[in-house]
Amino acid sequence: MFTDSATTLRRNLRHALRYPSMTASVVAVPIMMLLLFNYVFGGAIGNGIAGAPAGGDYLGYLVPGILLLTIGSASMPVAVAMGFRTSAGFGDWLLAAAVLLLLTLGLSWFSAALGQLSKTPEGASNVVLPMTFLLPFLSSAFVPLDSMPAGIRWFAEYQPFTAVIETLRGLLAGTPIGWYGWGAIGWGAGITVLGYFWSKRLFNREPTR
Repeated sequence: MFTDSATTLRRNLRHALRYPSMTASVVAVPIMMLLLFNYVFGGAIGNGIAGAPAGGDYLGYLVPGILLLTIGSASMPVAVAMGFRTSAGFGDWLLAAAVLLLLTLGLSWFSAALGQLSKTPEGASNVVLPMTFLLPFLSSAFVPLDSMPAGIRWFAEYQPFTAVIETLRGLLAGTPIGWYGWGAIGWGAGITVLGYFWSKRLFNREPTR
């Protein structure tokens, strides 16, 4: 698994060098979301969160969710420049990085499997959008879970992005983590194992033509 992951990482880095515009968009979009949700929507959303008025404290609530969407981008320095502060120590940052890395590894392998099921390059690039774009919005990234309707709240609470976000929030902002820490590890490990063996099976299958 580690050898295959290293090979996939090397290929992705080469692709990033060949298509700098795509790399720039990956960095720019999360930063724009950070600015948008804090400065444009922060007043309306922040006032609905206990102890998080517009701007200021809402930024502290927002950053862990944005960080999940911006692995490897410049969003964290931008958040610090905007006023985000954390009391997290080196160990907390190390654990946060490990949680993000585990989920990233899992999503990468799962996406590789979904891509192999697609018939066209366009289909391969679009098939992962519901997972990487929709799920973060149906999580605790931007609003508390108790502000959601009952059915959506139940789904949001137990999906992988919420577990990771709440774990990051606890490590960086000092909020209670509860079961979310084990949930983040379990989701990350489970998605990694499922994605790896599914992707490997699809890769080794007999050609249909």
